[in-house]
Amino acid sequence: MFFRFILYSIIAFLILRLVRYVYRIMTTTNSRRASNFQRTEKPKSSIDQKDIIEADFEEIKESKESNESGSKD
Repeated sequence: MFFRFILYSIIAFLILRLVRYVYRIMTTTNSRRASNFQRTEKPKSSIDQKDIIEADFEEIKESKESNESGSKD
């Protein structure tokens, strides 16, 4: 009789764990779906035009002599 009690307790424990696992899977997939549908609006940017600085870039070209002298080991 004591053996049955232990066996039924283990089976109940495993069933409860399985139910909790399935419940977590269902809630996480639902929350992911909901979050994907809620992001339809474009996020507003808080960058002011006065903070933007225009810059000009120049390409740096190195000669073979400077590469050979700088890479001595």
